[in-house]
This record gives sequence, C-alpha cells and structure tokens, in this order.
Amino acid sequence: MRRPSMTALLSTASLTLLAGLCHAADPVIADVAPTESMLVVSVKDWAALKAQFDRTGMKTLWSTNEIQALVKELAKDAASGFDEMLQELGVTKDDMVYPSGSIGMAMFFAQSIDAVASQINTLEGDLEIDAILLADFGENADKFADLIEKVCDFASDKHGAEIRQTPHSGHNITSIIRQADAEADTANDEDFDFPGVGMMMPFESDSGAYSIHIVRLGSTYLAGDSLDSVQSAIDRAADAGRPSIAEDTIYIKSLAQHPADAGATVFFRAGDAWKLFATNTTAQQREWDETAPDMTIMFDTLGLLSIQAASFGIRLDTAAAMAEATIGILVPEKKGILSLLSRGTPSFQTPSFVPADVSAISQIVVDFSRIPAIARGVIETLPEDTRAQARMALAQAEPIALPIIEALGSDIYIAQTITQPLSPDSQKTLFAIRITDSLVFTNLATAFGAQIGLQVREFQGTQIFEQDMIGIAGGISPEWLLIGQTPDVEDALRRLSAPGDDQLNAQPEFRSAVTMLRGDAVLNQYQDTERTIRYTIWSLQNADKIVDAQLDALEIDEEFKQQIREARGSDQRDWARLLPPPELITEHIGDTVAELRPTPDGFRGQTLMLRPKR
Repeated sequence: MRRPSMTALLSTASLTLLAGLCHAADPVIADVAPTESMLVVSVKDWAALKAQFDRTGMKTLWSTNEIQALVKELAKDAASGFDEMLQELGVTKDDMVYPSGSIGMAMFFAQSIDAVASQINTLEGDLEIDAILLADFGENADKFADLIEKVCDFASDKHGAEIRQTPHSGHNITSIIRQADAEADTANDEDFDFPGVGMMMPFESDSGAYSIHIVRLGSTYLAGDSLDSVQSAIDRAADAGRPSIAEDTIYIKSLAQHPADAGATVFFRAGDAWKLFATNTTAQQREWDETAPDMTIMFDTLGLLSIQAASFGIRLDTAAAMAEATIGILVPEKKGILSLLSRGTPSFQTPSFVPADVSAISQIVVDFSRIPAIARGVIETLPEDTRAQARMALAQAEPIALPIIEALGSDIYIAQTITQPLSPDSQKTLFAIRITDSLVFTNLATAFGAQIGLQVREFQGTQIFEQDMIGIAGGISPEWLLIGQTPDVEDALRRLSAPGDDQLNAQPEFRSAVTMLRGDAVLNQYQDTERTIRYTIWSLQNADKIVDAQLDALEIDEEFKQQIREARGSDQRDWARLLPPPELITEHIGDTVAELRPTPDGFRGQTLMLRPKR
C-alpha cells in the first residue's frame, strides 16, 4: 500500500471539516453515504452535545490548571506542527472556522462488496477505499467559503496545485489537486493491507498524487477524496429516491440498538468485514495448500459471519450518569461461540470472596455445555484428511474434557485489588470459576499436577495446589475454582468459609452503582475510580521502579539485567511529573459500571461513568 504523508494542504482542509468530530448532521451523513458504507460516524447536534458536556463536570476538570498544564506538555509537538502547517498554507489561527451545526463521515469501498471479495480471492490489484465528510457551518458558512478560497489561492501559487471547478446538479464542486512532492515518501506500507492485496486509503494514489473535492450545500459543506464520490453524494442528497445507507436494513437495525437520543453514533459493517477477512485467509492458505479449508465455512460455524454490524453510541448528562457509552452487536442468530453467551444473570451480585476494597470486578456468564457441539462443528469444516485426524483427537480428549465441562458452572469472576502502600506488585488479580463438582478438579490436579510442578496442601478444609516457581496457586472449594497468587487464593478461601461484612456485595456504594444496570447480562463490570486512578498515576510516575522489579524477578544474570537497564534508560517522562493528584480527578468523576446483555437482535450494552461520590 502506498500512503504518502498528508501535506498541510489536505490536513487543514480535512481538519476544518472534522474538527471536534462531535457534530451531527443536517443533512445527515446517512442520507448521502452509499448503501454499502463500511463505517459511518454521525453526531446529531453539536451545540446540544457540547452543552451536555459542559454540565457533566468534565469541562470543569478539563479547565483546571493541572489538566491544562498536562495537556500543554502532551500536545506541544502537535501544536508546533499545527502552527507550521498553517504557516505553510498562509493561514492564521484567526482564519480557522469550525462547524457549528452538524458533521459526519462515511468510508466505503469504491467497488461493490462482491467485487471486493472477488478481488481478494484472486489476490490481485489494490482495493480502493473512498471517504466523504459532511459538516454544517451554520452562520459561519460564508467564512468557511472565504477560508477555502484562501487555501486554494495559496495552494495554487505556492505549491502548483490545480484548482478545478466542476458544475454538478446546480452546485459547483471545487477540486484541489496536487501532485506529490519530489521528496514524498511513497514507500510501500502494508500495515492496513489484506495480505497479498494492496489497500488504497482515502487521499492516496499509485502516483502519490492526491486531491480533495468540496461542495457547498446551503450552510453544509460536503467533501470527498474522489470527484465521483462527491457527485454521487450530491445526487443522493437531492433525490430521496436514490438508495443510501439511510435505507439500509442493517444500518437501521443496528442504530435501533441505541437510545433514540444518542448524541453520537458509530456504525461498522462487521459482517462484510468478517466475510472479506475469511475470503482473504482462505486465498492466502490455498496459495501453498490447495486442500486448505474454506475459512468462510469455518467462520460461519463459529458464528462470526452471523454478526451483521457493530455500533457505538454516546450520551452525556443523562439521569443515570455523567456519560453513557452504548454498544450494539447486531446478530439475530447466536450460533457457534456466540451461543456460549446466550443466557445472562438476573442481576450483578458478587460472591463473598470479593473484598470491599476491590478496585475492579468483572463477571462473565458462559454456557460451557455448548463447547463440545461447537468443537464438533468446527471439525466438520476441515478437509477430509484433517477432519479424520481431528475426530480421532477429539475422541481421545473427550473422556477427560467432558467431565470437566460438565462440572463447570456458568460464572467467571475476575477481581483486581490494589494493596497499600503502593508498590510495583500492589496490583493483584484473582480468577474464579463457579463449579458444580469439586471432586473432578481435585482428581485432575492430583493426577496431572506433579507434571507441571504443582504441590498440594490442605487449607481450612479445602485444597490448594501451588506452583512455587511462578508463584501461582489454585484453590478448590465446594463451589469455586480460584486461581491467583497464593496469599490472594488463601484470603478468598477464608472469606468463603467465614463471610464477613467487608465484602463488596454489601457495600452501599457498589449496590447503588449497579442499580443503574438493567440486568440479565452476560458481562457485568464495576470499577472503583479512586483506587484505579490512584494506582494508575503512581505506576506512570514510577515506571522505572516497576520495570526494575520485573527484571529482578527474572532468573537472569545480574550483569545482563544491568545492561538492559542502561539500554532502556529512564522511562520517566516530563509529562508524568505533571499528572494531577488523584483527588482532583475523583472530585469530578465517579465510579464506572458496565454490562452486555443478550437480546433477540444480538447484544446490547452500556458503560456508565457515574457522578462523583458526595
């Protein structure tokens, strides 16, 4: 893929359209984007969204001297580059104009999805991705027109760019066409390519030339990287009968997974992306093995091709939270691995071994009983010779694996705690899986534990299996399999045998936070912001101590460890000393809760940033 560096000309022209990327659109981007758009970003009303942001308290935090000093330090290189870019264009900061109403973006293949799949299957040529941007400048529309004119004049006079005017359907499209600089970097960069297939991103070409095409529609400006894409968008805006993504069933259903008053949405056509990835993987494998399996069949068996779309939404200053991020996964048929997440738990409850001072806790609800059927289904997608071997391997594994699967419950908990005083090993993680037959796991550990260095001992009527070399232990109680560092496993077993009041589930703050969740979720999460922020800031300011502790834990020559330290130098950054005190952040931001629920149309989830504790 040839991706020349964007010059100041295109960077600024795009920036004025993308500024804030927090705007919604009238006309909305969905009305002008092609039906097969892969990615669509839209914000309904920038003014309303900004007002909501200002009310949350995050603006107050952002405006503090401490945060502004940190931002200034982090952004100093970018700010310098921005100033140079404006100077190259002959534009001042006072000339800059930003949207006051709406904004949107869509990215799509220049060819149809079927044509793209065919091209990927043959591993020939470059895939071309186009983009259109749409922004409403409201009362500043004329000022933006002046800015475009100034940019065009400067680009023509100083950079030799061609400025072309093209009439279309009563509108005038301004095209800024510039050849690559003689020293432009046109080296291949395959970071975003499908293996074996080049991918031409927006604003790039084989020759290194690039262009941007802009048209004014009232107070709204529409821009694209190709003249054809802009002309087609104009036609869709003018004629409601022309198909656009606004009429696409998948797009409509995907956004319906979010609240109607979502201020911003992002849509991704995940189904086609999985299909193209599977097609490419198959083509790559069959270049050296003609009998390689068709990955589209395997992906379908796994349930990945059933995912039609993924989408995200944002709301600010709601009744429940400062900020609410919603997620939608459109997958009406949950099969394959998705069937493991088909049944949620009524409410978010934590077991007695989760302490009150936990920094974060996650619960995942998994239907393990479906694993054997999924495994058999995947095996049947393999070529005949491989399939026979896989069937034999599965038959040999089932006598051991099936009793384990049958003895697993449905709950998985991941609990993080942070011990005081803060140190490189303060953060602890405990994994817990609910079980229905502890004897199965005890017999398994007894039979095979010695092979991996496990030592067994009794602990308060239960058993602990330890691996001293890596400091990991497994504890088996009648209802739980616990995995973590030995002291944490012991503490969890004590709490199970003698539950006390210092458990998370009994804390008013936790109970109040999780009441904001709807329940029946396959994923629940809670994060204590104060504990998490305090450790995060400490770890960033003490990065060298943490790395040194990790090196000390390795059984390698001391001289070699010292060489690593010297080669690494100091990881301490100037910005780390400017990090604000934790109390400043927690004064404005509360705890976080999240959930993901299975629904008839797929999965719907939400993450809530709660208001600070008072």
